[in-house]
Amino acid sequence: FLTKGRLVGYVQLACVYRAPTAECCDVDVSIFKAGATGSQKTETDSIAQAHFGADFDSRSFPAAWEDTDTDIEIKAHRAKDSMMVIDDFKPKGGANDINRLHGKADRIFRGAANKQGRGRRTSTLKERTTYYPRGLLASSGEDIPKGASLKARLIILEMNRGVWISVF
Repeated sequence: FLTKGRLVGYVQLACVYRAPTAECCDVDVSIFKAGATGSQKTETDSIAQAHFGADFDSRSFPAAWEDTDTDIEIKAHRAKDSMMVIDDFKPKGGANDINRLHGKADRIFRGAANKQGRGRRTSTLKERTTYYPRGLLASSGEDIPKGASLKARLIILEMNRGVWISVF
């Protein structure tokens, strides 16, 4: 018998064991947990992240949505064949701030699915290294990133305090 709580656990564990195969078989999906504060999103992410190192817990994720775009891109590139959690997607502030955060999520998750990063040039127009995620991205937050095309690239787990309510 498959309860919703078990389904979330199975999805999370499948992602943990799928991440190391990213080099030989592209990972074109990321996992995203949405729910209110206290719904154990961060704690379940820390359990998954701990499979990739003893130093990870719910207070020390590799990245947060407050980080710059470039910082997240470089960290995701370095996290080759592993799962990397980007914590605390929580749009706040004015309309421009909220749109900027949704744009960042779109760029990061789309780059993970398409194995593409932002192209950059030096002041002499010489090409710089392009950074793109080389593992599996996981994230959590109080809101879900916008866009039907982006949501198609995510496994979205909607969680409620103490109870997982839906997976889509």
